[in-house]
Amino acid sequence: MKPDIHELKYIQIAPYIVFFKDWRDDVRRFHAYRWSFIFDALALKFNIPRDDIGYLSIDEIEQAIQKGTIDREVINTRKKGCVVTIAEKGVTMQVLNDVPKKYSEIALEVQEREHDKIIKGKTAQPGIVKGVVRIIRSHHDIKRVHEGDILVANTTHPNYLPAMQKAAAFVTNEGGIISHAAIVARELKKPCIVGTGNATKLLMDGDFVEVDATQGIIKILKKLK
Repeated sequence: MKPDIHELKYIQIAPYIVFFKDWRDDVRRFHAYRWSFIFDALALKFNIPRDDIGYLSIDEIEQAIQKGTIDREVINTRKKGCVVTIAEKGVTMQVLNDVPKKYSEIALEVQEREHDKIIKGKTAQPGIVKGVVRIIRSHHDIKRVHEGDILVANTTHPNYLPAMQKAAAFVTNEGGIISHAAIVARELKKPCIVGTGNATKLLMDGDFVEVDATQGIIKILKKLK
């Protein structure tokens, strides 16, 4: 390849970037796992939907626990439009009465995709294949993937590799062109679409689909009844 000095520096630090990316994901998943039990307990204590707790800051959650009551009015207001900023002074929340047009359009597009059952993402490795969907939520599910299946997951991990070797294509909710799924797809020369945001919601085990990774679109040809 004959990289120049500038390119060689990036090549040399690449292994460290990959390591810290996976380490960051491990830490995030660990804390999400721990917090899930706290959210369940708080939802039961305050008799509110579990997801509503996410509209509060950690300080506000702590105050609610100390006071024994939660501010439902604040939660309902923030549901209408809220932005969180993190700076040197700490975490602040600002309610947006007039959401900028750009962000309104993005939100509307997401709603339309959910309604129309359209699944789009970014091309990580081009190609077009058809196959049966297999939803993978943990490494325990990889045994259900057979030759020619379409592996669909929130994201992939190294312990998914045996299933990825069997699958005809990969589709993930998260990730970009340097995600694990994208890298493996290029190595195995298998079509891959990443960053769909909704693949595991709109697809079901057994659906027959066409993965057009060249266009970044998944078409449901036959739904599992």
